[in-house]
Amino acid sequence: MLKIIKTNKNSLVKSLYRYISVTSIDRQGVEVTQFKEKYDAVKIPEKKLAKEPLVKNFFVAKVDHELMAYPEAFFDTNVLNHATARKEMYQNYLKNEIFSNPGDGKNIYKLCNYGSFNCDAMLTTDQFYTYSEAESNNLTYNYFLSTHRIVGETILNEKNESLMSKYLPKMSRGELIGTICLSEKVPPIKENRPFNTFARETDNDTWIINGEKSHVLINDLGSTLFLVVASIESTDRDGDFLEKPALFLIDGTAHGVSIENTHTTVGLNEKGFQAVSLKFNNVEIPKENFISENLRSSINILNQMRLNIGLLAVNGIMKPIINKLTDFCINTRIQNIHFKDVDTIKERIGQLSASCYALESMIYLTAGLKDIYQDQDIDVECAIVKLFTVQTLTQFISAPAFTVGPLTTIIDEGYEKYIRDAIQLIGTEEPIETLRQFIGLSGMSHAGKEFNELVKKKRNILDHPFFFFNRLKHEISIEDPKLKLELWHYLHPSLRPAANYLEASVYRLRASIEILLGRYGTQIFNHPSEIASVADIAMMCYAIFASSSRASRSYCVGIRNGDQEMFLSNAFGYDLSLRVKELARNIDRGEYGTSMHTYKFVGEKLLENKKYHFEHPTTRNF
Repeated sequence: MLKIIKTNKNSLVKSLYRYISVTSIDRQGVEVTQFKEKYDAVKIPEKKLAKEPLVKNFFVAKVDHELMAYPEAFFDTNVLNHATARKEMYQNYLKNEIFSNPGDGKNIYKLCNYGSFNCDAMLTTDQFYTYSEAESNNLTYNYFLSTHRIVGETILNEKNESLMSKYLPKMSRGELIGTICLSEKVPPIKENRPFNTFARETDNDTWIINGEKSHVLINDLGSTLFLVVASIESTDRDGDFLEKPALFLIDGTAHGVSIENTHTTVGLNEKGFQAVSLKFNNVEIPKENFISENLRSSINILNQMRLNIGLLAVNGIMKPIINKLTDFCINTRIQNIHFKDVDTIKERIGQLSASCYALESMIYLTAGLKDIYQDQDIDVECAIVKLFTVQTLTQFISAPAFTVGPLTTIIDEGYEKYIRDAIQLIGTEEPIETLRQFIGLSGMSHAGKEFNELVKKKRNILDHPFFFFNRLKHEISIEDPKLKLELWHYLHPSLRPAANYLEASVYRLRASIEILLGRYGTQIFNHPSEIASVADIAMMCYAIFASSSRASRSYCVGIRNGDQEMFLSNAFGYDLSLRVKELARNIDRGEYGTSMHTYKFVGEKLLENKKYHFEHPTTRNF
């Protein structure tokens, strides 16, 4: 683990663990291996000033050339070597001591002795690389430990000395295990209230919280520290009352906290862990346990959870499925034909690999932006990672059925757990349509600042007759946009096709925004279907950007199989650019120029009838 210690304004000192193993007896009387640390200080520069948001600028056809070099948080080969050594040691320890018997109740104590619960400040890239990837062989443990670290990171970020001294030592020893209470079964009942769970301040410097949270993952051992997101009353700049989200720390032993019921989940259901609904009934919270009413704190938690889910999917589901399918195809034949020699199977595995490669590229690019730049705006990037994760997981769920066939349904074959865990991740924390609306509206809001005058003229063409004729010359073509950014200059020459696909897609995204804002103006909020299409285009632009940037870096520094990465990025960019083109065409045609209006009409009638109302194909009318 990397400890970040501020030494002065110009440098940070990161202490790199070198472990020394010592056999001892823990508090349960079990012989375990403990790991003592010795430190090597390595000086690195402070974070750089924040750059303009990467993906939001795609909406106005701007691309940051500097980031096409794929920024690296591991600033030095020595640091990377240390991180790799720690990762390998941790993987071996988990394999031999934890995952060999995942249902063992003593595993929590073993993880405590290793230091898995430590809440020291870390680079996100290092946390993902050293810990999350090693833990990915068991998604339940991975999700459980990553949420614990997010709680610890939230306490660290608030820089409250009282809370840090009160909770972090216990959390690092595993005496308190942090978990996040975010989801609720019922959508907010009151208008403009972000969550049904509500906290009010009392006269004696305490808070009283009431409500219920669902899908909270807890373990059977140790006390739990809940990080609860609840609504509070506040005032805006004009003094008007409003309700906003706030963060509270609540000890699981506090009076009024109870488990309402236990959920049987599809995935992430390892023995010793359970998903529950928590009820807070007039729970009194000390004033110091009120962490923040800053919306940024809540968004930071969401961002970290979205990146974690992407990493869980890549290392715990996608790569294992690809490896299992590869092994099956190599060792299976029908008559004299090897599965590995069938073109359709090779193509399918290649497509799965491309999706996995793009997602992993986006995760580490986003983590690098967070680590390298101070207070970098990565809200849309994190949301895109989650959206792309969900869409890719749906592809992976069906992949074994195409290749393996009926064996997919046999539990002993091992596919069933991956499918269950994939479904669990797809439904975790937030509805996907909400995510798409957030991405689309965030980008359009950013673009609206630049397009304000353009949209006014476009919507009042009679007042600006010369604007119409000038616009004809400069209108961005969706079918064949002119490429002026010359992005291929910033990648390896072999990636020129991918660079051109990216540039064309970015221009089509901008053209789509101009069309929608010109068509609907401020009423765009009432057209979620078009907003969702814009979100999908932005997602694909980021996927092309991340995968081509990573491939260029890999080949230029001589990474093994770097040449294949370039082929893969060019092909992947081609496929996504075609999808972007089709989405942009549909946006240009509008609701009545596509099938969208018909589907909306039929869906409305089905909702009115409260069921599928079409007659059976053998029904007669006489």
